[in-house]
Amino acid sequence: MKRKLISNIARMDAAGMSQELRQRWLNCRAMERPKAEARELLIYDAVGPDYWDGGGITGQWAMDWLKNLDASASDITVRINSPGGDVQEGVAIYNALVHWQQARDGRKITVRIDAMAASIASVIAMAGDEIVIAGNAMMMIHNASTITWGNAADHDSTATILRQVDETIVNTYVARTEKPEADIRAWMDAETFMTAAEAVERGFADRAEELKGKPKTESAEAENHAAQQRLAQARKRHAQQRQSAIAGRLSMAS
Repeated sequence: MKRKLISNIARMDAAGMSQELRQRWLNCRAMERPKAEARELLIYDAVGPDYWDGGGITGQWAMDWLKNLDASASDITVRINSPGGDVQEGVAIYNALVHWQQARDGRKITVRIDAMAASIASVIAMAGDEIVIAGNAMMMIHNASTITWGNAADHDSTATILRQVDETIVNTYVARTEKPEADIRAWMDAETFMTAAEAVERGFADRAEELKGKPKTESAEAENHAAQQRLAQARKRHAQQRQSAIAGRLSMAS
């Protein structure tokens, strides 16, 4: 029964979507996206198409965004706040960025992690020449996962594919972080969340931004300046008094 149901789903995909599902897909395709002139590619959504609400960032959309950049466009910035999503779509985005750079004489790609780069979104981040993470942002890496419906052979086949997918992810991390493969695999096995400092320490980011402190007001700066002046005047008076005392002792001795 399960095999028949899977076959029926496959035939539906081949024959065409239902009218409702097709309309949702068209809405997704027509969804307005950030314009390329901004030179900032926003990965502010799940990776991969969401057929139900029209959201999601796809490899095709990233390719279109890059193609729409002016030929004279300089460096670009990729800003990420994403929980991850579809591995293939994420790999397509990563490769689209790398190939764009190769075709533009190596123009710089800066990746800024604004809140979260989790799962396949962390792989996209590896396309950056410089990876900057906000001081309160995080990254997460783990092994690929999916759902299998079928018999034992189906599950065995899926497990083999997942290990192959993990291999490609490991290779991408190793190439950018230059960390030992064994360390990368251990972090993925443990589903590792990293603070900004940990991401830098482990090579997943190049630097972490400092958190914003309490701003200094003009009155506070003025008070600090006045305090420094008072201290300087007190030191000057102390030096003068000391010199006067020494001069008095010398006069009495003569």
